[in-house]
Amino acid sequence: MNGGQAVATSSKDCSILASNVETGSLIARLEDAHENAINTFINITESIVASADDQGSLLLGSVDFM
Repeated sequence: MNGGQAVATSSKDCSILASNVETGSLIARLEDAHENAINTFINITESIVASADDQGSLLLGSVDFM
């Protein structure tokens, strides 16, 4: 992401985070991305991610805001 300068991660607290790979500092946080714990998270392209939660909901979204 962001030309290799950022990494996105997901959490069981239903959030998605973007962090700077060099400093580890938080770039952006999307709280309540899902209603249930996120158990799968993948980058589809440089700016598109997909995530799935424990109840089977799938989220496909752009991370251009990061």
